[in-house]
Amino acid sequence: MSTHPALRVLRSLVRVYTRVAAWYWGIIVAIVVVLVAAFGVLDEVRISGWSSVTTSAVKYWILSIGVMMPTVHLRFFVANGITRRHFTLGAGLFGIVFVTSFSLIGLLGHAVEHPVYAAAGWLAQLDEPYLVGSVADGALYLARAIPLHLVHFVAGALIGTGFYRFGVWRGIALIPPFAALIVLAEVGFGSEWNPSLTDGPVPFAVASLGALALAALAGLAARTLLATVPLNRTTA
Repeated sequence: MSTHPALRVLRSLVRVYTRVAAWYWGIIVAIVVVLVAAFGVLDEVRISGWSSVTTSAVKYWILSIGVMMPTVHLRFFVANGITRRHFTLGAGLFGIVFVTSFSLIGLLGHAVEHPVYAAAGWLAQLDEPYLVGSVADGALYLARAIPLHLVHFVAGALIGTGFYRFGVWRGIALIPPFAALIVLAEVGFGSEWNPSLTDGPVPFAVASLGALALAALAGLAARTLLATVPLNRTTA
């Protein structure tokens, strides 16, 4: 039995980005260890090193990977017999796997850092309560991280689609409305710097489901724009 084309896309992208992600997280871990060790020696640990390094960096990196879906990978897969429809489906499945794995790694980082901070007596001197201090906090963390990361990935794919289909200048002009999806999702949770997992301007469930709806909307828009784009078109 042959493998579904979308699953072939998924498998290929996972193979490529697993190696890239390993390097990325290795660098992140090294930065966090050096940062926390330095502040620990000075007895000036006031924030979570893991949160301070990963909160924005991870989302922006996910955004950049989303941009590369249409700009780097579309032509290759279509040239090898994958339809645009199957590519967008496979890339969407990859996005779900990718952001879920990154969110789980983010949670794992907190699970490792929290007992270190507790053993060193740093929890009591933090400027804000530690973000993930219990199993319930972990569940809330994932319910916020996965939708937000997914919005960044799909908005990135939509931005990349704008450049691929319309060229540089019109692509640049489309960045603000496409990036507005990210802003809306962040605002729903009270922005990425909110020290509380649930203290946003709207109920947590509404923010989480709203972010997922925004991701679905962006994905549908990207799929529609890619449906008929000429493959010989460049972004230059």
